[in-house]
Amino acid sequence: MTTTFLNRHLEELYATGRSRKYRLPQPIVFRFVDRVNFLREAESIHSLQQRPSLNFKALHGTDLYSIRVDRKYRIEFKMEWTNEEHTIGIVGITELSNHYGD
Repeated sequence: MTTTFLNRHLEELYATGRSRKYRLPQPIVFRFVDRVNFLREAESIHSLQQRPSLNFKALHGTDLYSIRVDRKYRIEFKMEWTNEEHTIGIVGITELSNHYGD
């Protein structure tokens, strides 16, 4: 799927492995980059649903979706659907959130 960054700090983190806003341990950065690459390579939303470790889900009360980076962090993104079945879309990455607020 086509993937864009709606957050310039996350784009910087993806491109360089560092960001002033996101000061994360290297293992988390590596997993973040791996997950973004997986989003880019996914053919459809079914690719995300078939991998249980991603814990792909729609976030309640918002127009956002998320996949898990690890037990603590997740990538939040918007989807602009490009087909009528809502299976293929443009992913707009908005946030790398600490799922539990720690």
